[in-house]
Amino acid sequence: MAAALGRTNARATVRIGSVKKPHVQAVIVPPTAVSGSFYKPFEKIEGFDEYWWHDVILADQRSQTHFVSMHVAGEEVIRAELTLRKNPPGTYPGWTGPGPFAAIEFFEVAERHRGKGLGTQAVFSVGTLFPGFRLHALSEEADGFWASLGWARYSHFEEPRNRPLYLSPTFTENS
Repeated sequence: MAAALGRTNARATVRIGSVKKPHVQAVIVPPTAVSGSFYKPFEKIEGFDEYWWHDVILADQRSQTHFVSMHVAGEEVIRAELTLRKNPPGTYPGWTGPGPFAAIEFFEVAERHRGKGLGTQAVFSVGTLFPGFRLHALSEEADGFWASLGWARYSHFEEPRNRPLYLSPTFTENS
């Protein structure tokens, strides 16, 4: 597990697709170091929420935080930020099972590429980058998307109005 948690600087590429949909290429990208601080590694590009992708990362979070950039025909169309964890978040009753876990903190398809099935492809591509991990996401107005993946939904125990949690099966390298 320690080796898996230290994969920030690894560069891995996964291609998935079919004849009907373009290939989505996913690459793990390390944070950018500037004057002793670490920043999310994404450029400002129209179609992505600038607030999500341009801030500092705390030094103690660096080894567990991974950024994934996904491209179609050389154009960045999807971004993801994941945090690797040994244990699931608490206060979501009923969810059990083996870890480790990869929390999808942010996941965004560029505006002009939404609704084309690329997000679904990308989530499975991200899963194959972290074999042996179970992905989970706290949904923020995207319940339909996460449910469409067939992931299990869990409500927050203490505050039902909190974002629901969606949990994937465990991914393997051949998922």
